[in-house]
Amino acid sequence: MAIIAVFTLQSCASRFYQVYDVETENLKCDNKKILFENNECEITYHLWGRSGNLGFIFKNKTDKDIYIDLTRSFFIRNGFAYDYYSDKEYTKSTTGSIGASATIAASYQQEGYMLPLWIPTSVTRGGAITGETALSHSKSVTSKEAKQICIPAKSAKNIIGFNISDYVYFDCDDKAFNKPHKNSRTLTYTQKDTPLSFRNRIVYTFTNDITGTKTVEETTIDHSFWVKSLTNYKEGDFIINGTKVDCINKFKTIPTQSFKYKAANRFYNKYEINK
Repeated sequence: MAIIAVFTLQSCASRFYQVYDVETENLKCDNKKILFENNECEITYHLWGRSGNLGFIFKNKTDKDIYIDLTRSFFIRNGFAYDYYSDKEYTKSTTGSIGASATIAASYQQEGYMLPLWIPTSVTRGGAITGETALSHSKSVTSKEAKQICIPAKSAKNIIGFNISDYVYFDCDDKAFNKPHKNSRTLTYTQKDTPLSFRNRIVYTFTNDITGTKTVEETTIDHSFWVKSLTNYKEGDFIINGTKVDCINKFKTIPTQSFKYKAANRFYNKYEINK
């Protein structure tokens, strides 16, 4: 009965997608990218995805290394700032095991060596091996979060950003907007009355000195964005079902899904409403 109840609830829910259309200041924008460019760097955004993301690609156009100062760079949403640098420590652990005959395992354990991968047939990798026939090794490395990100000369890095918003907006005076049946419904805003504005503040220098012991020349870039419209779509109006040929698996035809309104200056959130 519990399983039937779950399927009943699922079948009674309608799925909708809310698309945020974003406007920017002083940035070039098309369906593929949002671009900022000066004589020293290029910064490229692509917001599309669930909840959106303000990650970016930073391209160094110069012949010198550029250092992004994370301690002074922020994601700012509706006036509240979030730090790119949080002074965290990260621990990465790895564990491996290599099986061997008892005599080989004992001799290598005595010498304190790890078994190399090229020992002959008596050694196998992986599998559930216990007792004297297995050597196991674990290693943990702890590192502190870096205060700077170095972008080498004439190269680029992908910088992980913040999710923009997972909030779904409803209009209590417009039920057709909240739950569109036949056609999509849109609400429009200006920069002054938008429900969501956000910024990316990036500070970079050409020196790796962040101790404050000497004066360094720095550049501050502040990119502003705001939501200019919200549109709710039924799932069937939002997702395109198609097919493609799987060229690896015997050229079978497999189903695919894509998004009809995908663009670099848009992102979406998903919600359900019971019928």
